[in-house]
Amino acid sequence: MTRQLRHIITPLLCLCFVGIPAAELQAQQHDSLRRTMLHEVSINETATPPAILQETPLQQVSAHRIEQSGASQLSDILRTMAGVTLKDYGGIGGMKTISARGLGSPFSMLTIDGIAVSDYQNGQIDLGRYLLGNTAQITFANGNNASLLQSASSLSASNIVAITTATPHFDGKNTNIRLGAEGSSFGLLSPSITIEQRVNDRFSISLWGNLLRSSGDYPYTTYQASADGDNLITLHRQNSAMWMTTADANLFYTPSTRQLLTAKIHYMQARHELPGAVTYYKTKAASDHTEDQLVFAQIRHYIAWHQDSNGIARLQLQTLGKYQLSNTIYEDTFSYSPLHNNYRQQEGYLASTLLYSPTKHLQLSIAEDLKANTLQSNLARNDRVCRLSSLTALSAAYQGQRLSASARLVATLVNEQATTTASSITDHYALQRLTPYIGLSFAPLRNNNLRLRYFYKHNYRLPTFNEMYYLITSHHLLPEQARQHNIGIAYHYADRSHLLQQLNISVDAYHNNVNDKIIAIPTHNMFVWSMINLGKVAINGIDISADASLSFADEWSLSLYANYTYQHATDRTLPKQKSYGHQIPYTPRHSASSSLTLQTPLADLGYDITIVGSRYTLTQNTPQNRLNAYADQGISLSRTFRLKYGSLRLQGRILNLFDVYYEVVRSYPMMGRNYRLSVTYKF
Repeated sequence: MTRQLRHIITPLLCLCFVGIPAAELQAQQHDSLRRTMLHEVSINETATPPAILQETPLQQVSAHRIEQSGASQLSDILRTMAGVTLKDYGGIGGMKTISARGLGSPFSMLTIDGIAVSDYQNGQIDLGRYLLGNTAQITFANGNNASLLQSASSLSASNIVAITTATPHFDGKNTNIRLGAEGSSFGLLSPSITIEQRVNDRFSISLWGNLLRSSGDYPYTTYQASADGDNLITLHRQNSAMWMTTADANLFYTPSTRQLLTAKIHYMQARHELPGAVTYYKTKAASDHTEDQLVFAQIRHYIAWHQDSNGIARLQLQTLGKYQLSNTIYEDTFSYSPLHNNYRQQEGYLASTLLYSPTKHLQLSIAEDLKANTLQSNLARNDRVCRLSSLTALSAAYQGQRLSASARLVATLVNEQATTTASSITDHYALQRLTPYIGLSFAPLRNNNLRLRYFYKHNYRLPTFNEMYYLITSHHLLPEQARQHNIGIAYHYADRSHLLQQLNISVDAYHNNVNDKIIAIPTHNMFVWSMINLGKVAINGIDISADASLSFADEWSLSLYANYTYQHATDRTLPKQKSYGHQIPYTPRHSASSSLTLQTPLADLGYDITIVGSRYTLTQNTPQNRLNAYADQGISLSRTFRLKYGSLRLQGRILNLFDVYYEVVRSYPMMGRNYRLSVTYKF
């Protein structure tokens, strides 16, 4: 099967990297149009039911809410979502990853306009490096997203963080320009520009650029020993400066009323100094830093045809393509053993999904993904790695008046080889997997305001390149497997004519099992490790979410969002281990967040709070490994001025209002009270 897989995938992936001559493409398109009569179908955005009423928990944040919150990084939004635990290494430039419902960060996929962003070297995406200046919506889905018109990779993911790029709206104009700037404590400065241009009624483009820099030298408190005893002193973070440049170019084209073509080119270049750990009585000097470059080009084409008497397209086809290149340099030039590591990753990706609707209530789809991922490094061992993957998803969904159900089966084939150039030794790795999904949603009342839902999903995450080939390891690692169960109840109310205009409430209980967890154990000494499949984790939890909108009078409104999460995530590997039955590291038992926004004719007032309970830094839940609970609060004040030409928005924020000292990751103190001011001019 592995040899057959190689023979099938390799020539197809060559098309991704090499491409097809333009003249040949035009000839193919001409022949196709000449031989096939397609019935035109208008592309209308399908009315999507409220996220709270779908089969799986789905949390959505609109561009308006992003603007009100003042969030600039993706991690700022995710930290407020139910079931999400943010791991933050401190400061503006510190790495930020998430754990959702006790599953590690590699189980959460990040997509931009439906196409995954990947890092096969370590499996973790730094969510602090994705900015929100040109974002229309952010969604976070547990288990699945309702639409069948997705890639096989998205359909197979455990959790999905999805960013949707803003589509230009011109309102009779041909050009939109937005200028923005944000300044903050500790030397943060972030100017941005967005230009949207309508070429004609079918074709428009948008350009967005942002520069973010910060000195990162914020104060923190620690203990210092002296002749008079232990003194609490204030120091400043060192080696914590960063800068990052990000740019986007987007194309939106509707060749006909039945087609849509979008394309994106994304570029990011950054330098992050990495501050050392801070421990009592000792501050570790740090001199290491990373330099990153990321560029990807992606394209999406959608077409619908065979319209029935009800105006529903019987056939829909989505095709995705992407090329991604990233370069990372890690340097530590002042240590006893200076390091200079280079990592170069490439990805070629081609995906297609065909959706068929035989009846008004039934949908069938087949999705196929082909990927090629490579890693080159200056490491002495396994300096060239190539992974070829094929994912096929077969899905069916029924959508009735009071009952909806869907089922899916995903087949994965992986072939991988790693070569050590110096000795010409090649290691091979192969994988075949079938993973199912089933979801149900039922409305016990005729008005459909109340929904009961359940889903089960079996999925996994592949070993990363670092886990497979760094130092001494096993080359027969199995993927970490996760089995997710969710049962919940959701209520939705909407009436624009009353004081309470909208109310959404959901309660979801879940049980996750993680088997074959990949863990590292020392072999010869503490510097030589081996990766093995050993760990088991059992996770039981409850997510409670509520949001409400109230309207008092003209231009007076109140918006409230709140959530609470309980997680009991314990190690179930070996009963004789001291950590058996203990809460897994960095997973709080209790966490909650809330935001309140009051809109008035004069200004908008905002308040938010994030509460994280105590957690443990190591597998054994001892007092020495305990991190204290904390509450981080903030307030904001903003106003929009209508000008003769455009509009001007001013916003001021105070973060960590009560100057609370806390750590999300042990020995990496977070910022205390800090101030931000932003200005945006649109015309």
